[in-house]
Amino acid sequence: MSRRYERAAVVFVYISLFTLALSCVLQPISWSPDGRWIALTRCIQSKESDSGKTEASELWIISPSPIERRRLFATPQMMLSGPSWASDGKRIYVVELPEDKTSGPCILWEIPLEGKPRQIVRLLNTGEQGGAVFAAPAISPDGKRVAFVRNKSNVIIAGTDGQVQRAIEVESQSTVLWSSDGRWLVCMGGGDQEPSVHFFDTQSSEVLPLDVRFQNGAWLPDGKRFVAVKKHTGEGPEKFSVSVLDGIASRREVSSFELDFKPVGPLVPSRQGDAVFVAREESDVRLPAICKLDLRTGKSEVIYETAGVMCVWSLSPDGRSLAFRESPIGKDSGARSFVGVLDLRATTEPLYLAVDDREWAEVVKAYSDELKKVGTDKIKPSEEKTARLAFAQLERFVAAFRRDFPQSSLLPDSVAAVKEVQATYKQAGIILNPGGGAIAW
Repeated sequence: MSRRYERAAVVFVYISLFTLALSCVLQPISWSPDGRWIALTRCIQSKESDSGKTEASELWIISPSPIERRRLFATPQMMLSGPSWASDGKRIYVVELPEDKTSGPCILWEIPLEGKPRQIVRLLNTGEQGGAVFAAPAISPDGKRVAFVRNKSNVIIAGTDGQVQRAIEVESQSTVLWSSDGRWLVCMGGGDQEPSVHFFDTQSSEVLPLDVRFQNGAWLPDGKRFVAVKKHTGEGPEKFSVSVLDGIASRREVSSFELDFKPVGPLVPSRQGDAVFVAREESDVRLPAICKLDLRTGKSEVIYETAGVMCVWSLSPDGRSLAFRESPIGKDSGARSFVGVLDLRATTEPLYLAVDDREWAEVVKAYSDELKKVGTDKIKPSEEKTARLAFAQLERFVAAFRRDFPQSSLLPDSVAAVKEVQATYKQAGIILNPGGGAIAW
């Protein structure tokens, strides 16, 4: 085996491993109640090599049609978790958090689309953040309470008037959800050795844990059933299923559907409650994908496959579009990610959106750098297929870059990087875009 071939194989193995490591940095995104905006937070990291420190965090809203973007809030040297919309669509809630092992307060913010941000609750930093930065605040159905993850083991329930009502101690939290009647708060997190899903009664303080095998989940639209991922233990490879539970008191498992992949990120139910969308983790034989699981038949279908790292997050209010977050391949891609909007009625490619030209330039660079590493004269058919898919996606990213920022000074370098990738493979006798590609050269 040549050194060049070994290098190609190592790169693709590295990309597979990197998927798992990076999936946790894809922070939540959320549709506004009127379906116009998608809200997201992003972390700007230090340019100093290997420092990984946060320079600032920002709250943005992006409109898919017409394409428009606005920055609503920024905080220096802190992180933002969220976002979550108020039911009137005029306000967004986020939580400001310090990085692990650093000082700084934990602040619940209310950010209006028009006007000044309002600080609702300010608490001292206590302990490691755990999954707090990846948890969106949960707004109660009556709009009067906000539940948010303060740190690794602490969930706070506060009134929108600024009064802290409860502090819930449940280990390793990363997600909180209200029941439709506002009585129960579902806290999800934990690990393989302890219950990951707890139902907390806000009236009696009773805590009802699910079986240790259950992991993340979501309420179905009827507000009575809960759907959750179940991990099956035992010898051999990991196995997962999705279960539907009926009622909170009994938490009776009424149906279960085995998955042939490892799910990552949240479960996103359809508006009818007859299906859930979930991201599929990359494996030795399959790329990351968004899958739709039919809760009536148990049939699972792939609706979007990618060479990068992605996590499905939010369904539009009309149920027609699915918003996800995707991050580029490559060890230098860091916490950068962009938004994809998938039209569930069509078979077209997603609409790709980024908050600025710098973000698109970094995405293009990450893909280009990795593809050039794999451009050798000995690539296995499976690796060549992945390279073709990644290159086609890279072309679409540059097309989106040109669409949104045609005057950017960073665009020529991105186009040149794609041409360099194409030339690298052509030299090895591989034509990556025999159909002409997505870019008008």
